[in-house]
Amino acid sequence: MKKVLSVILSLLFLMNYLPVHAEWEYHTNVENGNTIAKDTETGISYEYAPNDQGGLTLYRIDFYDSETEFGSINLRIPGEFEGVPVTVLDCSMGGEFYRSIEIPASVVEIKGDETFNVPGYRVYGDYLEEIIFADNSQLKKIGRGFFQYIKLKEITLPDSLEEIDDYAFHGAQLETIHFGNNLKIIGDNAFSETKLVDVIIPDSVTTIGEYAFSKCVHEITEVYEDGESTREEPSIENLRLGRSVQSIGFRAFEESGLTSVAFPSSIENIGQQAFYRSYDLEEIIWPSSFSQNFKTLDGFENTAISSLVIPSTIETIAERSFTGCNLNSLTIPSNVTTIEISAFENNPLDILTISEEGEDLTIQAEAFENCDFTDQTVVLPERVSVLQESSFGHIFRTNENQYLDEEAIPSYKIYNKNIRFEDNPDYGAIGGIIYPDGECMADPFYDNRNAVIYYPNDITEDINPDFIRYKTYHEQKRAENPYSNAQYPIFVAFDANEKPTVYYTVSGAIPNGAEVKA
Repeated sequence: MKKVLSVILSLLFLMNYLPVHAEWEYHTNVENGNTIAKDTETGISYEYAPNDQGGLTLYRIDFYDSETEFGSINLRIPGEFEGVPVTVLDCSMGGEFYRSIEIPASVVEIKGDETFNVPGYRVYGDYLEEIIFADNSQLKKIGRGFFQYIKLKEITLPDSLEEIDDYAFHGAQLETIHFGNNLKIIGDNAFSETKLVDVIIPDSVTTIGEYAFSKCVHEITEVYEDGESTREEPSIENLRLGRSVQSIGFRAFEESGLTSVAFPSSIENIGQQAFYRSYDLEEIIWPSSFSQNFKTLDGFENTAISSLVIPSTIETIAERSFTGCNLNSLTIPSNVTTIEISAFENNPLDILTISEEGEDLTIQAEAFENCDFTDQTVVLPERVSVLQESSFGHIFRTNENQYLDEEAIPSYKIYNKNIRFEDNPDYGAIGGIIYPDGECMADPFYDNRNAVIYYPNDITEDINPDFIRYKTYHEQKRAENPYSNAQYPIFVAFDANEKPTVYYTVSGAIPNGAEVKA
């Protein structure tokens, strides 16, 4: 009995490596010279031709039978024809007849649609339930747009796969995906507008492209006594970035449902608006160490980030990187040398600390516009060398009746005698000062109300003529408009060599040279 069972198991094992059907009819396509092989048992035809890799490229799969039920065929694509392996799929695979499609182990590449900016999909069918990759798959690449809009809810990709090209699964109904362990590249829009909930990026992945997981949503239905309503909500709730991820592209996780995101020490680039409009994203979890190539911080516009520690390698805070977040306090460390346009615009920031140590710092146009610096004096240490148009623009507070709160007074303390107010060519001169002689000058404190600007008492016209002209202009405007002069700041000279006074608790840090009072 054991011998019989052993023979049966051996035969079953061998059947996995034998052609599915032995009866084939062959003829030549007169239009292109390709071979067409028809399976006489199933009626399915395959058109193919030799490729440069020594295998065959499959260009067409045809089937039609009016008597066959939709969703009744499990298509198992042959792995070879006449002893030559099928290594490339460059064909549409779909139709209402197929319930499943199995891709043979011999296939190395599935080619996509390179014709249009937004490719057409090549796998379709309302009754398609399963895509199967052979256990010993050799597949390296899934091409552009190939599985776009498929209606599968779950798919498992082979361990051999190294690249998923642009749009490969765009718009699919996928809720769950299992990646292989050797995947390296996830292309632009690869999984955009799917329904994925958990995204587990393998440790092998280095690159996540633009819009890769953008706008993934699912429908939520609520039932009431008199009916029901359906709305869309972000579907991605969990994200694990693998240990090798270096680059995350533009809007890669746009409009996700994430509440936190943890980055690996390999990260070098977080693309512009990478997590744009992820309104529930409150927390950034940094690794204990960073790549020295991670120099620009970006990607969190219109999120709910409420606390931010800027990594020690960062030199530039990118344009609009934290616009419209929920930051209340912020420390700019010594390694940062540039804060770009609108980097922290529209935050409820009321405490800003800029490290005195480090190289010269440029604060570009609108970097802190519409923040709430009305309960502290913003200290601009000597290393702050350049301010631009509205760097601290539109800083004021209104009361419950939407009138100006006269007690909320923004103030700034400038320590650099040579500070420059510069235009930004990428921003323009909106709101800038136009002097009587026609010369324009940037106004870093544009539309502050009742602001006080403290400046070193040893600034003279010889040292900084532009600042003196700026100060004189505003003083003249205040004098000319005694009853409506809130938009013109008051200037107060101070001794820039004075020691700062710090009131502290036991755990507080005491700056060097500070006069300490308990």
